[in-house]
Amino acid sequence: MDAAQLLSRRRVLGLLVAGEVLVVTCLGALAWHLWQEGQAPPARPAQASPILHGGSPPPSPPAALPTVPPPSATATPALRTDPAFLQAQARTIDREEAALEQVEWRIAHAVMEGARSYLRSVVLPAVSRAQRQGGAR
Repeated sequence: MDAAQLLSRRRVLGLLVAGEVLVVTCLGALAWHLWQEGQAPPARPAQASPILHGGSPPPSPPAALPTVPPPSATATPALRTDPAFLQAQARTIDREEAALEQVEWRIAHAVMEGARSYLRSVVLPAVSRAQRQGGAR
């Protein structure tokens, strides 16, 4: 390998790293922006009382305005916290997780057996042939 190829590869690698840094920075900025939108708006600063500055007090609201009663504190729909329900849900989750782990185990072993079979039937014979041909020269 000559120096020109080495320098061109380094330049390409540098550009790839710079591009990756740019993409990650943009994604971070987007995530920060989306997170900030979800936050509550900042509270407005309290306005100075006009009485302190020599002004007249603000007019009181008219008595004819209907008052809205505050919302009552009720339970959120579909949110159950009783222990029996939570234990049943935990058992269901554990059962499903165990089934998923068994499937993952079967997949991992199937992949291992496939790799072993491929090595024995394809790779090792090819390596043996190459060694025999290399030794015959």
